Amino acid sequence: MNPDTDDYLWDGGGAVDPEVARLEALLGGLGHRGAPPPLPRRSRAPLAIIGGLVAIAAAVALWLATRANTSAPCGGDAGFRFAAIAGTARCGDTALAAGTLPVGGWLETSRDGTAALTIADIGEVRIGADSRVGLIATGPDQHRLSLVRGSLHAVVTAPPRLFVVDTPAATAVDLGCEYDLAVDPDGGGTLSVRRGTVELAARDRVAVVPAGTVARTRTAHGPGTPARRD
Repeated sequence: MNPDTDDYLWDGGGAVDPEVARLEALLGGLGHRGAPPPLPRRSRAPLAIIGGLVAIAAAVALWLATRANTSAPCGGDAGFRFAAIAGTARCGDTALAAGTLPVGGWLETSRDGTAALTIADIGEVRIGADSRVGLIATGPDQHRLSLVRGSLHAVVTAPPRLFVVDTPAATAVDLGCEYDLAVDPDGGGTLSVRRGTVELAARDRVAVVPAGTVARTRTAHGPGTPARRD
């Protein structure tokens, strides 16, 4: 820009640039006449709607978190029966020596504790030390656990997809096998298959993990590619 004509562009003062004068002559007839039109007022309704949706989402998240941390009372006949308990194992506020982990129940083991659970009539799962696991469902169509932290060792003889374990990073679907599953503090984990095959699934990713291989899971990416242990 020419510093001698800058004032004209801002307040009409100073010298007029010939090119600016030519453009003004061409476009002068298109200028708005009269008072400027009123600007539309911004409605507050969308903000109120968004605020209401945020409040509802927060309430639902709080309810789900409370539900996930509330353990159903142990005992009764419906659920996974404890085959053995070593060290300290708790179901809610109850220290266990025997009994049943019911649907909706959460089992926590101490740093020196382990617990073995009978999976109906299809196998057994041993919960490692410092673990938290919940029974989500049990029935003729599916037996489902949720491993939030710690480790488990499962031995299952059943039709494929009858035994399922959810973790923060992926879901392990038993295809008739024996395997070890561990969840790290950050939610990622490791699946090591001893016999048979396990399917790991998360979002749009699926990994089929055969015997003799190990697969890692990460919360942001789901299952990784299986690799041989050797």
